[in-house]
Amino acid sequence: MTPAPGLDVPSLEQLSARGTTDAPMMRETARVDDATKPTDVESGANDTCFRAVVASSAPVKAWFADASYGVRGELAESAGIVPPRGPVCAKKGERLRLVVDATAPGTIARAVVWQSP
Repeated sequence: MTPAPGLDVPSLEQLSARGTTDAPMMRETARVDDATKPTDVESGANDTCFRAVVASSAPVKAWFADASYGVRGELAESAGIVPPRGPVCAKKGERLRLVVDATAPGTIARAVVWQSP
């Protein structure tokens, strides 16, 4: 998705470069060009933790949700680190979903997700 003129949303490459400081000792697991659609992540064969960086062209709320749609970790009230105070963890085989709620029509949102090794 290409941003409309005048919108300055960081690229996926720019968001990914934040991994060394925002998600140290984690590995990148997903790059999401349209984060306004929920993104599933799965813990796999081990318990694991997730963190994301979200950038958007308008204010958004972002969080990780579990299978029952319960919020895991903290809700981020704006684009940035999700969850804001530290990773959210999932048990072996559990699936979580990164949800970005954009209320303004035409909002562009991108995300990069990391998980613990």
